[in-house]
Amino acid sequence: MRSNIRFRSISFVISFILLFSIEGCTRSDLSDIQSKEAPSVTITPTSDSVETVAIDNNDIKRLEDIDKLDQVISINEVKLSPYYYEVYRTNAKDVGLPEALDDKFSYKIMYKSGDYEVVGYISAPADYLEKNYPILMYNRGGHGNSGEVTPDLLCLFADMGYIAIATQYRGNDGGTGKEDYGGTDVQDVISLIGLAELLPFGNGEIYMLGVSRGGLETYCAIKEEYLAGRDRISAAVILSGVSDLGKLYNVREQAMKDILRAYVGGTPEQVPEEYEKRSAVYWPELIDTPLLICHAKTDERVPVEQAETMFDMLKDHDKNVELMLYDEGHGFSLESFEYAFKWLQSH
Repeated sequence: MRSNIRFRSISFVISFILLFSIEGCTRSDLSDIQSKEAPSVTITPTSDSVETVAIDNNDIKRLEDIDKLDQVISINEVKLSPYYYEVYRTNAKDVGLPEALDDKFSYKIMYKSGDYEVVGYISAPADYLEKNYPILMYNRGGHGNSGEVTPDLLCLFADMGYIAIATQYRGNDGGTGKEDYGGTDVQDVISLIGLAELLPFGNGEIYMLGVSRGGLETYCAIKEEYLAGRDRISAAVILSGVSDLGKLYNVREQAMKDILRAYVGGTPEQVPEEYEKRSAVYWPELIDTPLLICHAKTDERVPVEQAETMFDMLKDHDKNVELMLYDEGHGFSLESFEYAFKWLQSH
């Protein structure tokens, strides 16, 4: 990670990350977020990209070339809108990073996930062709357009020394299918891991960072990797993550209950098996990736009990896990932000 990052001055960055990683917005929150000017970018799949066959990654000379891979339908450079450009410039200045977007590479991709076409983003440091970097997979929080991935956030991760890649989950941002909050949409994360490991620009390390609902997706992705006998994730950070979706349902407001019923298919009493398969507390023995759990003691969206219980269960199973608690908020604090990325760097 680049040494010129000044973590003590990142309060603006943290507030921005929180805005786009919240686990459960109210309907008014959602309309506020949707009213922001979106990045100016279009995706136009071509027949060549859709019908391409799998190739050796030696044919990938730059990021634009990944549309030669069978998994990738299209890739288009992102042009940030004036709103997101100003947000990025302010954040970059606060963390002591270069402000010139000409020094970043950011793309919007459409990739295959089973029978669906899913939208994602990928960003890389300016010198990614000269130096190999670890890959950071960011699993977003929220649902629908609430909490959606924005390319300027991935640009910040790229400036910190990562090739950053993220999914919007199926059914969002022009993708096909329907997200279901840790059900079949976990395949969208798994498919992206497969894409990430084919990138010749990585240094062999694939990290995962899941925030709020993204923490739930991270747990589920780790489980699927374990069941498949794969070991592709080097280490993962769960931030304000959900480990027991049924308990979360019971403590949340009616609006969030309505959202969960719609995505999961009913209440915990009606479809207990659906909540259990999304809840890592029911299968801690399947978590076999080095894990850092970060959580605020006073988190009002996802109670800290979700982190503490999960940590205790993983320790009981002799798993490689660490718990980092901080004072308040839902998402990164200054302290947890610094600790999480230093922890990843050590793995």
